[in-house]
Amino acid sequence: MYVRLSVHGPDPTQQALEFRSLSRWLTEQGGELRGTGITVKDVGDEPAPGEMGGTFEVLRLLAEHGPNWGALAVAVISWRDARAARGALRVAREGSGEDSATDEDSAADGIMLSAADLRDPDALRRALERLEELAREGADTPPEGDA
Repeated sequence: MYVRLSVHGPDPTQQALEFRSLSRWLTEQGGELRGTGITVKDVGDEPAPGEMGGTFEVLRLLAEHGPNWGALAVAVISWRDARAARGALRVAREGSGEDSATDEDSAADGIMLSAADLRDPDALRRALERLEELAREGADTPPEGDA
């Protein structure tokens, strides 16, 4: 199952900086995450010097063989604590509509975790487990308010 992570916030410049920081952090943690069944596959394009980042930057992860969602949650929470990130994080499984959605608040796009939610590693782990459960069930969208 492919999982997509994206950072969201009111300030596009700050959002792009937080996204690039998260992608670097998880890429550096790649060896440790691979050992738990999670592989960082690719990230959004780096902007050219003097350009802002893309409007929708996504970090793509491959989760296979019974991934340890707790390890990914700890890595993301560690990044957040080290940076004091203020943005929200959306987690979605590939094919859930995030790629082509125009309404970023649509529940079909995945599960949005606020900055407050990200203080609790279990909130992110539960969201990832819910996406995995939906993938096993073959469901296309998570129910609203499910995090």
